[in-house]
Amino acid sequence: MKRTIVGHLACVVGVLTSGATNAFGATTGDDFNDGVTNPLVWRIETSGGPMVQERAGGVVVDVPSTAAGDLFYGRYVGLPTLVGDFDMQVEYHLDQWPPYNGLRTGLSFEWSGHGVAMERTCLSTGGGEVYLADYGADLTYFGTTDTEGILRLIRTGSVITCLCFTNGQWYGLASKPVTTSPGRFTVWVWSSDAYFGHQNASVRFDNFQASDQGQRATLAPVSQNVGLGRVTGGDLQSLAFDDGNAEQICKFVVPSNSAPIVRLDLGFDCPFTEPAAIDLVVKLKWLNAGLYTARLSQYDFLAGQFDQCLADTVVSGSYQVLYGQSTSQPERFVEVGTQRTLGRVEIRSTGPTTAVAPCVAFEFANQVVTG
Repeated sequence: MKRTIVGHLACVVGVLTSGATNAFGATTGDDFNDGVTNPLVWRIETSGGPMVQERAGGVVVDVPSTAAGDLFYGRYVGLPTLVGDFDMQVEYHLDQWPPYNGLRTGLSFEWSGHGVAMERTCLSTGGGEVYLADYGADLTYFGTTDTEGILRLIRTGSVITCLCFTNGQWYGLASKPVTTSPGRFTVWVWSSDAYFGHQNASVRFDNFQASDQGQRATLAPVSQNVGLGRVTGGDLQSLAFDDGNAEQICKFVVPSNSAPIVRLDLGFDCPFTEPAAIDLVVKLKWLNAGLYTARLSQYDFLAGQFDQCLADTVVSGSYQVLYGQSTSQPERFVEVGTQRTLGRVEIRSTGPTTAVAPCVAFEFANQVVTG
């Protein structure tokens, strides 16, 4: 691993003091003031103990002293995919940041199992408070005492630049050729057993902004086919919005273990012939006691079959949002000529149920498409 330590004077060289001049097509922004996670923009991912919640006018990641694992984290992952050149930034506030905590706080761009992050980090339980540009095997950092500031990533062509706002100006830590691939943005806090100081900590993110050269659309379904079950409440229009008006589908048999109970196929009109990403987003809950899983799929028109885009996921009697992204080239999932896309939600029983008519409520089912 290559490590480069720079001082403030070296860091000023090549500093970017204004926004990028690229022609951006899409902008995503969130001030997090409403205290509610927008499921069509963000999803929460946690592992090993940290908790994530929108509150206090920001996204708060609480890390308990008991957090553990080879990699534990609290992540706020952006659903929109960034395409082409981009410029994104987020404010951070280290509300509870004990010395020698060994935690990393960052804004990341992630694609195909890779990532670049601009961080405000405590390197280990031995100290080392730094701003850090993380390109995987290549780290550049300098010391700081900041407890709040702005983290920023800019891509022009394949070159990604990591910046921080400190001492009243922007500092560019590093610029390196990386990738032109589309990818996701994430704000998160993470560490591991090898570095964590086992102290309670809390980090708050605020005022996220991202601009890129892509275009995005949130699509409501224009058609549906209930292959298993029967609609007993609501209709197709109920699936368009998260508005408390759910479509209810029931299966009038006692299912056996692992048997499909509900199969719902949804049609969408895609505005892009060659999208960069297609996500199926569904909010649902069970209305009966029992053991159930949900499976999401999208139709691959070249292969002539549905491609599972979310592994079987346990669902319960409380509403939860499920996300499925196409696992191969997104253009395969758009029908040539009609620009139609198809999504499928399938509910399965994985254990005994006493319900004669087990039912599921679908609050909404949308596609988020990036072109």
